[in-house]
Amino acid sequence: MVEALAESSLPPTWGGLDLEDFSHAKKLREYQQAALRNARKVLWKYYEEFADYQPGEPLATNDQRKALLWQWSQDNGVDARAMRLEVGNL
Repeated sequence: MVEALAESSLPPTWGGLDLEDFSHAKKLREYQQAALRNARKVLWKYYEEFADYQPGEPLATNDQRKALLWQWSQDNGVDARAMRLEVGNL
């Protein structure tokens, strides 16, 4: 579901990071870079698209984001039972 979000749909402020050169001494493999790209897209969706993050915002805004993320996940075929099992194992 996250893979369906195009990198080009993110604003420029959310891109521009060199994901291959993680540090001066380490390079990330392609699967590690893909995981970071996917994480960035979910964070963007959560903090920008669902409700634009504002410092000092009320907790209700975060609750709204959680509900929208949950709905988006279900709308895109994520099995709620499987998700609960994964979260329960953390």
